[in-house]
Amino acid sequence: MKPLLPNNKSNTDGISNIHLLDDGKLVSNPSNVFNDFFVNPRIQDSALSLTEENFGDHPSIAAIKSKSYKLDFAFKEINKETVTSYVLKMNAKKSTGPDGFSPKIVKLSAIDMATPLTSLFNYCIRTSTLPKE
Repeated sequence: MKPLLPNNKSNTDGISNIHLLDDGKLVSNPSNVFNDFFVNPRIQDSALSLTEENFGDHPSIAAIKSKSYKLDFAFKEINKETVTSYVLKMNAKKSTGPDGFSPKIVKLSAIDMATPLTSLFNYCIRTSTLPKE
């Protein structure tokens, strides 16, 4: 990109003279090129139809299968005090999540929400499942 940038920071009008080449042609509206690049997927259609079975013979998969891993990892159930302490550490200035609850509201109601949240988290740990939402 450096060869495309101007030598000085701006021209006399204070407007930057940055030029973008696409396939060797000067682009008059770079925003369209960037929008197209970031909005449209670059994955080939043939790759979208691949399944797990298509990769069974891949060297990486074979290397993983050939090694023996001792996995002693397991989630442990948590208590209400732990949930309360983590909720109180939340940054109240962050935006709302998909549930629509403001972190500030969640933080202010930490003590009241700790019991149902603890039950939900422990249920997820016991059943090895996560809620859809």
